[in-house]
Amino acid sequence: MSIAIRPTTEKRTWWWVAGAVIAAITATLLTLALTGAAKATLLSDSGAVVRWGRPLISVLVDIASAVTMGGTMLLAFVLPRTHAAWERVRVMVMVSAPAWTVALAAQIVFSYAATAGRPLGAPGFMDELLYYVTELGAGRARLTALILAALTSVVMAAISGYGTALFAWVMSVSVIIPVAVTGHAAGAENHDLAMNASFMHIIGAGLWMGGLLCLMASFNLLRRPEDAQPEDTNRRRKARPMKFSEVATRYSSIAAWAFVAVAVSGIANAWVRIGALANLATPYGFTVLAKSAALVLLGIAGWWHRQHTIAQLDAAPKKFWRLAGVELLIMGAAMGMAVVLASTATPKPQEPVDAPSPTMILSKRPEPIPPTLERWFTEFFPDLLFGFVAVAMIVVYVKWAVRLHRRGDAWPIHRTVLWVSAAVVFGYLNLGGPAVYGHVLLSAHMLGHMAMVLIVPILIVLSAPVTLALRALPARRDGSRGPREWILLLVHSKWGNFWSHPIIAAGNLIASMLLFYFTPLIVFAMTTHIGHVLMVVHFTLVGYLFINVIIGIDPSANRPAYPMRLVLMFATMIFHAFFGVAIISMKGLIGAPFFGQLGLSWGVDAALDQRIAGEITWGVGEFPSLALAISLAVMWAKSEERVARRVDRAAVRDGEADLKAYNAMLEQLAQEDAQEDVPGRREEQRS
Repeated sequence: MSIAIRPTTEKRTWWWVAGAVIAAITATLLTLALTGAAKATLLSDSGAVVRWGRPLISVLVDIASAVTMGGTMLLAFVLPRTHAAWERVRVMVMVSAPAWTVALAAQIVFSYAATAGRPLGAPGFMDELLYYVTELGAGRARLTALILAALTSVVMAAISGYGTALFAWVMSVSVIIPVAVTGHAAGAENHDLAMNASFMHIIGAGLWMGGLLCLMASFNLLRRPEDAQPEDTNRRRKARPMKFSEVATRYSSIAAWAFVAVAVSGIANAWVRIGALANLATPYGFTVLAKSAALVLLGIAGWWHRQHTIAQLDAAPKKFWRLAGVELLIMGAAMGMAVVLASTATPKPQEPVDAPSPTMILSKRPEPIPPTLERWFTEFFPDLLFGFVAVAMIVVYVKWAVRLHRRGDAWPIHRTVLWVSAAVVFGYLNLGGPAVYGHVLLSAHMLGHMAMVLIVPILIVLSAPVTLALRALPARRDGSRGPREWILLLVHSKWGNFWSHPIIAAGNLIASMLLFYFTPLIVFAMTTHIGHVLMVVHFTLVGYLFINVIIGIDPSANRPAYPMRLVLMFATMIFHAFFGVAIISMKGLIGAPFFGQLGLSWGVDAALDQRIAGEITWGVGEFPSLALAISLAVMWAKSEERVARRVDRAAVRDGEADLKAYNAMLEQLAQEDAQEDVPGRREEQRS
């Protein structure tokens, strides 16, 4: 039975959306007035237009980016392709992406004017602006974001299905990377922590607010089940109508993770920029407290949604938009305060460190204290991004295992232990001693690298995460694509089959190590945060693809027979040995512009440290390979046992028909041989 929709309902939902924008602008103006962030400066004042206009433009940038990221997230992961709400959200992101691009362009102009203290239209302003975006780091980062946003606008116009929607979402997230980089001085303390916090904060807030705003704009369509698609294109069968409660549940799960990301990154941002509790009494601190109160209110509203509202949505959908509308107003106010915070002087200065060491200049990290065995397990580097990933790995996997247990399905406890161990090792490698000393010592870096390529993937592969996900995640019946559908698509895709092919996986591992260590890529990874992140992600994935070929439990179309696996494994072991010997015997330095220029105060012979790195690759790297060989041998033996048991069971069922047929064949061959041995038969054959 369809629900009659009154035009007033549509208007009310759009008023809530407009109210969120108005709340953001109002909060920006009020916070600017209360904090005095828009007051004229004594020297080099850029003018009232810049001082008040720059935060307002930043609000428009944040709203447009939120709609773009949140909308494409709904298209790729929440809504069915043929539902009317999908088309409305698609139109919204097609509009928001170009608006984001235009707003970013205006933000560049106003940001330069505010930074340089130059009024708009001042003599030589355009020449100075051109120099800013082409020669200075902050300007180049903003120009890069603008170019990426323009490319994203083109991609948004080409959205036609789930694949293009996913690509558009990835593109929208990429725009945030250079924006996050410009949010903290490159040579200041806790540079990596501040960048990770900014990135997580922007992404979390964008998905959260943008997704909710698009849902509110599509509320009138979402509550009409007759608009659900007639056919499930994924399963080639009749799809049942999409329920509003299901859409809200899917969004709520994403919003919960976004809330955690915003909360954690917000605490990290406050710690980096406030520094001491006494600084909470400053205008900046008061704004942080007000923004934190808004976050708490939003968390309570989200909890109320999950506990009380979602279950009643199909019968009483109005309960959603009333509470969600209030959420949007609070989000808008919080966004306005965040914009003012970004343009307000922090209580703890964010200026580059005075007289930085060569280590600080090159790595953007302070020089660590000399390593000892104890410090390898006590030193800590606050990598917020990979710390969040490690915790999320544990939470998600355990949640899936518990879900299977509650419905009566078994899941081996040792696989859960292996996965938790993988997450702990991954976290230690990126937050513990290997992260601290691996950024200044090639030997420490190589030790962490070998663990990242071999140890972590072995633990992940043996925990069978894909199998658990396919069993624990619910299947979508309305034609949309959830995590389960995306995993299945990836596993069976041409690209998935190509990169998981045994020869390709082994070759990728070998080629990646050669290209990384014998080209400037290692310097890029050591001197830039994005390079470091890409290095960790790439080598973890490359190691997983190779290990999954050798001892994988998850389904794969390309896993070869055991003899071939053994050959591939020994080939990579031999490569690691020769690779280590090559490093030991090298005359020049790997990554010489970095490792040769650090000038550590506790004295390090870079050439000797490189030889130690080669010995680690040659010697220590063989221990995981040996464990891999033992695992492969055990799996091979168990496979043979299973085959033998299967043959025995088949023999019992058919009365050993195969054995009897084989014996009959032997008897017939013996009779034919006996007939050929008769003397008369021989004479006959001679004649």
